[in-house]
Amino acid sequence: MCHEFRRSRPCGAARWAAMLLGFLSFAAVAWAAGVRGTVRDATGTPVAGARIALDGREVAPSGADGGFVLPPASGARRLVVQAPGFARLERALAADESELALVLEPALRVAEDLVVRAVRAAEAAPVTQSEIAPERIAALAYGQEMPFLLAETPAVASYSESGLALGAGYSYFSLRGLPQSRLNMTFDGVPLNDPEESAVYFANFGDFAAAVDSLEVQRGVGTSTFGSAAYGGAISFGSVALAEERGLSLELAGGSYGTTRGSLRVESGRLASGVALYGRYSDLDSDGYREHSGMHQRTLFLGGDWRGEETYVRFFGFKGKEESQLSYYAVEPWVLAASPRFNPMQPEETDGFGQDLAYLQVGRRLAGGTEVAAQLYTSGASGALHLFDDPVGKAGRREAGIDGRTVGVQLTGSFSGDGWQLATGLHGATFARDHFASLDGVAQYANTGRKRELSAFAKLGVDLAPRWHLFADLQVRHARFAYDGSVDLAPVAWTFVNPKLGVRLALSGRAGLYLSVGRAEREPARNDLLEGEDDLTTPVDLTAVRPEQVVDVELGGDFRSEQFSLRGNLYAMEFRHEIAATGEQSALGYAIRRNLPRSHRRGIELEVAWQAATRLTVRGTANVAENRIERWTQELDVYDAAGEWIGRARRTFRDMRPALSPERIVGASLEWRPLDPLVVELSGRWVGRSQLDNTGDRRLSADPYAWSDLAVRLDLAPWVSLGRPKLRLQVGNLFDAERVWPSGYSYPYLVDNGAGALRLDGVPYYYPMARRHAVLALELSF
Repeated sequence: MCHEFRRSRPCGAARWAAMLLGFLSFAAVAWAAGVRGTVRDATGTPVAGARIALDGREVAPSGADGGFVLPPASGARRLVVQAPGFARLERALAADESELALVLEPALRVAEDLVVRAVRAAEAAPVTQSEIAPERIAALAYGQEMPFLLAETPAVASYSESGLALGAGYSYFSLRGLPQSRLNMTFDGVPLNDPEESAVYFANFGDFAAAVDSLEVQRGVGTSTFGSAAYGGAISFGSVALAEERGLSLELAGGSYGTTRGSLRVESGRLASGVALYGRYSDLDSDGYREHSGMHQRTLFLGGDWRGEETYVRFFGFKGKEESQLSYYAVEPWVLAASPRFNPMQPEETDGFGQDLAYLQVGRRLAGGTEVAAQLYTSGASGALHLFDDPVGKAGRREAGIDGRTVGVQLTGSFSGDGWQLATGLHGATFARDHFASLDGVAQYANTGRKRELSAFAKLGVDLAPRWHLFADLQVRHARFAYDGSVDLAPVAWTFVNPKLGVRLALSGRAGLYLSVGRAEREPARNDLLEGEDDLTTPVDLTAVRPEQVVDVELGGDFRSEQFSLRGNLYAMEFRHEIAATGEQSALGYAIRRNLPRSHRRGIELEVAWQAATRLTVRGTANVAENRIERWTQELDVYDAAGEWIGRARRTFRDMRPALSPERIVGASLEWRPLDPLVVELSGRWVGRSQLDNTGDRRLSADPYAWSDLAVRLDLAPWVSLGRPKLRLQVGNLFDAERVWPSGYSYPYLVDNGAGALRLDGVPYYYPMARRHAVLALELSF
């Protein structure tokens, strides 16, 4: 052995001699055998310990480098390779083959993804959709709330109640001007939408992007999915792929406005039993940009799977908890001009909510290309708001809370033949949630909302000719809601039939055109049914708010080359009985909504990516739309010239822009890699004017705004081997734009001039976003 530097020459010679001897020995064995090879997985990683059998007789397993040597023989032979977590590889070995490069596919890769694929659009499906690839998710995710990550895709606008884009807090987004409560969202096929309100509160499970490995956004009615109908779009989140090798990673981050984040990820790798386990714990804390709007989030993600030759078992889930100082009230513009961070709510007005989700999935591959999967899931949410009846005097401490759970089962099947593919799904779920409130510790009310759902869908794709593909999709869904409280109400039920039909023409291997027509119908939310009240004191008509309907027409095309990709589409969404926000809010901060007779959203969307140079990538999105309400009638307060309230009156508005539906959204990014370990990305988006209500008054609208971000990612592994450290600097509102007030609501009213003429007036209220702020993160991997 070499112990001293001065003896390096003899030791170097010894090393060369040993290497030469090893090479000659290997060459001799390989020459005698005639065949040598390697076993690797789909990523090129060597697979050690693979069992190799030739004509039924096992030989030595693959080594650490995946290498193996076969014994000499003559004539054609049969080779079988098996390894835990991988599909069995069987092939004929010709007599003249001397080298083999074998690639093992993960066991049941197709069945593993079956439930996710069932709710997504197939590659040839005529559907308007955008995908964010795993590597792009990893590049975009820095601990932000999911609405800001989704802004990477066309027609998305987002905002935060706390004012931070980089920190924790209640954040929301819209797609084509439709709020997230009108979109279907799933995680590995499990519905994320709240069964009562159809809402998704990402703040309840922070750092969610870290547990997501794939993401698809369908715009329009899309394809059928589990849970509520995809009324304005559908977003499918796929959980992280479990690693084949053991791993440990730690991430620490800190930045503006008291933002801190820590996370720990542990992966077991694929064990000898075929099981792989995953765990991640994240802790996020932020003071918020607005005064006393801080939030603390803690989330635990757990998962695991087992892969056999024909069967696949997976479980995954999360449990999150958030505690926040409330900031859901927006602010008048003259107040924000004097105090940009003002929050009208008190520091003691807080909430604390927890949410969990878990599923067990079993998939099996059958003969003839058939795959089936069954999935049992449960999800729940609980917590409470703490408010003052008299905020100024801090008197009348009120608590309003919920505690509920959903249990559901899903059955999925995939069938294929020569030129056709069929995907089917069956979903049943039952839900119950208690609502309760107290005042100064004395119970005020308690009621329970119950909901049951049963749905089924079938999606058929048929290749009509070498270049034509026909797609048909049908969903039948039944839902029933019941209210149990001090007021007796009969349950209400709905049955919906949601069809879609489309065709795609492949112009070449790189370009295609598609046309699709679809219809979707969905029921009102609990808040709509109960007229914005959390507890009823008098009966209401649960059929007063009708289900909303939309007919969606999509015409689009796409082109892809090695350096350039372009997607574009025209859309027309024609609504009947749309349940639209009035611009008003209930006492608990819920948006109040009513039916519209007719409305539409029509526009064009573009999405482009260009590899402009070896180290420069350009991306862009655009949405230009015309969003209109045909007729809207609203009851308004009436004041005299002195400002005294004198009554209420109804006014009808025609051809109005709907609330919070910007008609121009443009985004762009430049990603530059000056060195292999360094990536610099500058991104920005411009969002046009949006109304705060449905009156069309320009004074009651949110001004256009521009937002910019800077991301700098540096991989220190080439210089520091311990922990393979990575640094990331994220800067929000890079150019320090003022008066970024992207969302809010209004209080419209009428003023009587004393002669019987009523003039429309009102007060706008805005949610402000922070000036320039930044977060710096360090990631270590072992």
